[in-house]
Amino acid sequence: MESHLSALELWCEKEWGQVPESISEWFSDDSVVQVFMRLNRSVLIADFIIDADGEVRCNEHLQIPLDRWNPGSIQAFRTNDGRVRFRHRNLEIFLAAHLRAPEWGQALLEEWLMSQRGTFFVQKVRRNASLQSTVPN
Repeated sequence: MESHLSALELWCEKEWGQVPESISEWFSDDSVVQVFMRLNRSVLIADFIIDADGEVRCNEHLQIPLDRWNPGSIQAFRTNDGRVRFRHRNLEIFLAAHLRAPEWGQALLEEWLMSQRGTFFVQKVRRNASLQSTVPN
């Protein structure tokens, strides 16, 4: 994945308007790169194809926005055909089931979103406190 990191960041910046805060590899080989991306207020599960020229193209992705996520709402399990299905609400994406347990990916995504929720909550509390301190009694 290291050789494709800049291409993944460039794709994310073009498609989502931001460079990912973090990228974690789920699976990669000569023709596929599957990753989790942590954005500012969401996470992405993305499946990329590497073409013959070495260019990275997004085959499929699933975004989980912070404001539509609740703890435990991401499901991950192995399917009978040997893939891993990640599901959030009525959206799903299938990834390769090679090295990692589905629970690892699920826990990572939940951890990232929980951290974002905590950061958002702290910012909101500070903003409210700032507004209250400027209001005359």
